[in-house]
Amino acid sequence: RKEFQLEKGSLRRFQSSSNVVRSSCERCASHLFFEYLDNDQDFYVTASSLAGINLKPHEHIWWQSRACWLCIKDDIPVRD
Repeated sequence: RKEFQLEKGSLRRFQSSSNVVRSSCERCASHLFFEYLDNDQDFYVTASSLAGINLKPHEHIWWQSRACWLCIKDDIPVRD
C-alpha cells in the first residue's frame, strides 16, 4: 500500500464498517479500493479501474453468495 500512487484525481474515503475503509473517485463516485484498517500492508483494487492491464481471474470468491442466476462454466476454483 505504501508504494501505491494515484496518478490523477482525488479519492473520497469512507468507513463502511468498523474495520473497512472504501475509496471511490471523488468526481464520478466509481468504487476503486477496499482496505482493512487492521492490515496496513494490503488493499484491494477493482479490476475494472486498471486501464491497459490484461488480468485473468484465478478464483471465484464469495461463491455461496453469488446471484442465483449466475452460471459460470470454467475450470477456475471457487471459494467463499
